[in-house]
Amino acid sequence: SYNGYAARPYHLDERFHFSTWCTDTALRFFERRDPTAPFFLNVSYHQPHAPCTPPAYYFNKYMDADFPEIPEGNWEADFPNTQNGLPVNAWRVDPNTRPIREYRAGYYGCIEQIDHQIGRLIYKLPKNTIIIFLSDHGEMLGDHGWIRKRSAYEGSARIPFMIWMPPAYAKELGIQQGTVVDTPVEIMDVMPTILDLAGIEIPEGVDGMSLLDVMRGKETERKYIHGECARLETIGTGTQF
Repeated sequence: SYNGYAARPYHLDERFHFSTWCTDTALRFFERRDPTAPFFLNVSYHQPHAPCTPPAYYFNKYMDADFPEIPEGNWEADFPNTQNGLPVNAWRVDPNTRPIREYRAGYYGCIEQIDHQIGRLIYKLPKNTIIIFLSDHGEMLGDHGWIRKRSAYEGSARIPFMIWMPPAYAKELGIQQGTVVDTPVEIMDVMPTILDLAGIEIPEGVDGMSLLDVMRGKETERKYIHGECARLETIGTGTQF
């Protein structure tokens, strides 16, 4: 994968886009699977990720959109290595330039395209399917003059993590649909949560935890998440982790 602020409309028809391909492949799975057997399906979309190249419809829509205001702190001028008009894979950028607007348009466009692709999947899912939707990381997207991930700001560290299940099953588990919790969660929690939902014993030594009790509103001992990252370009900015 590539990390940088390059973005433009995808050069082929939408039917050839890799986000569309992921959905088409998943739908073929539903056509061929044994409907009498349980299934586990992982659909992994590459985008939104640099280079952001949604189909032209989505890119153009967001080039004309009013974006949320970019967060900027009064301490940013003290940061070193602001790289305006230098390598496209720079870490520090001027968020108020056209290239970053194009990057934001491409990023938001990729998200809406995937929203529509997921809609195609949900239409075909059996009614008793549990759905887990999450991302592996966020994107600074010009916030505080940064792009990429690795920095422990909201734009980078806060990811979507949503779980939906059939209402009857949620009621049986004592879970209220639409519940929002502020307990720190992470991707390592996916496997133990799935095992717990399926009634399978969670192996000892698993780093993550099942989120069923969290969804029931119970307190957990986890108050924070420890993270480490090598080759951190934000050294000296107060965001090392």
